[in-house]
Amino acid sequence: MTRLKSTDIEDIETGLESYDRSLFAKTGCNLAEIAMTANSYDYEKNEGYFNGKNIKNFNIKVVPVTAGLGIISTFSETVCAILKHIGFKASVTKNKDSSGIAEAFEDEADAIMMSDDNRFVGINLNTRKVVDNSEATGRAFSTALALMAKGFEREDVMMAKGLKRANVIMAKKVARTNVLVMGCGPVGQSAAETLINLGAKITLYDIAEKKAQLLKSKINKNFLHNHKNHIEVATDIKKELANHRLIIEATPVDDTIGKEFIYPETLVAAPGVPLGLSIEALNAIPENHLIHDKLELGVAVMGFSLLR
Repeated sequence: MTRLKSTDIEDIETGLESYDRSLFAKTGCNLAEIAMTANSYDYEKNEGYFNGKNIKNFNIKVVPVTAGLGIISTFSETVCAILKHIGFKASVTKNKDSSGIAEAFEDEADAIMMSDDNRFVGINLNTRKVVDNSEATGRAFSTALALMAKGFEREDVMMAKGLKRANVIMAKKVARTNVLVMGCGPVGQSAAETLINLGAKITLYDIAEKKAQLLKSKINKNFLHNHKNHIEVATDIKKELANHRLIIEATPVDDTIGKEFIYPETLVAAPGVPLGLSIEALNAIPENHLIHDKLELGVAVMGFSLLR
C-alpha cells in the first residue's frame, strides 16, 4: 500500500464540495453517487436507505493507529470528513490503537476504519465484513471511468433503451471496448475484475510481466464465464498506450504516460500515487478527461461497502 504524506491530503477536507462539482462535470455523478453505483445501489431510488440502513444513522468510527511509521497528520480526520460529506455518521475516536477499537465498541459503532503501514480497512462490527481500501479504490476508479465514458456507449442510445443515468454502466454494453490497465497490484487487480464484470475487454500491463499473467489466470479461474478472449497481457507499453483511449493508471510511479499518448478521445482514471501522467501529458489532457485523487473515491466506496 502506498503510504500517503501529510501534504497529499491536507487540502482534501476543504476541497470536497469542489471535488463533487468536478466529478459531476466528468461523470454526471458526485462522489457519493459514484460510490453507490460501485456498490450496485440505485441512488435515484434509495433515498438514504441502503440494505435497510439509513446512512445518516450508520455510525463509523475512524481509529488512529500509531504502529509502524506512525500516524499521518490529519489522516483520520480527513477520512472522517469524507464519510460525513457523503452522508454517514462518522467521528474519530478519542483514543488510539486498541483503546480506540474498544472505544468504538463501547460507543456502539456500526463500523470502524483504520490503517497501518500494510492495510487500510473498514470493518462492519455487526457482520464482520472487512473492506480493503485497495479493492475499493480499484472498484471506484473503474466505475468512474465507465461513467466518464458514458458506459462506453453513447448516452442517448442508452437512454433510448430505457436505461437510467445512474445505472448506465450496469448495461454491460462494453464488450467491444478495450481498456488498458497499467499496474497489476491490488488496486489494478480490483479495477480489472470490475471492468470484466462490466463486460469490457482489458489489456493488462505490469513491469513484472508474471504479475499480469497471474492476474489473467486468476480472473479466468474465478469468474463464472471464461473471459480468456477478453483479457490480453501486454509487454510493449508504448504500443498499448498508442492503441488505447481508455486507461486505468494504477502504478506507484510517475511519468508512465507521456504527452505523445494523449489523444482527444483519451480518458484516464488514475488511482496510482503519484499521478502517472508526465507534466506535459497533464497539461495536454482535457480537464474533464482525467480522474485522480489520493483518498476520496476509495474511502467513499469503502463506506457504502460496509453497509452490507
